Amino acid sequence: MEEDKAKAKFWIFEFDERRAKIARANRDLYKWVLDFLRNLMVVAALAYLAVKSGSYFVWGIAIVANLALCGYCYTYLDVWTAREDFFWHKGRKGKLVALAAIVLIQLMMLVISAMMYLALNKIVSVQQA
Repeated sequence: MEEDKAKAKFWIFEFDERRAKIARANRDLYKWVLDFLRNLMVVAALAYLAVKSGSYFVWGIAIVANLALCGYCYTYLDVWTAREDFFWHKGRKGKLVALAAIVLIQLMMLVISAMMYLALNKIVSVQQA
């Protein structure tokens, strides 16, 4: 009965609200990936222009764009912090788990930076060929 309430029936089609919510979440994810790839290509194009032109002004813009894109990636990890109740009240094992989680998040930030550099460097080298 409740499943029928989530569906709106039209002439020969029906609209499933639950599937629509899932589809919206998927579209949001795909849109984010496409926006990120577009931004990555813009930053790579700026880096390519900086290499080709040798202009300090273009280099400055390319560096700012690269830092902005890295900062954008970091904001997804920056919101995660260790819970104080877990860290202080779970004993030695809890402290080790929290420390490992903090180190893992910091390593993820380092990996993001390295992968951004490698991806941009590869795009620029392909464009120069």
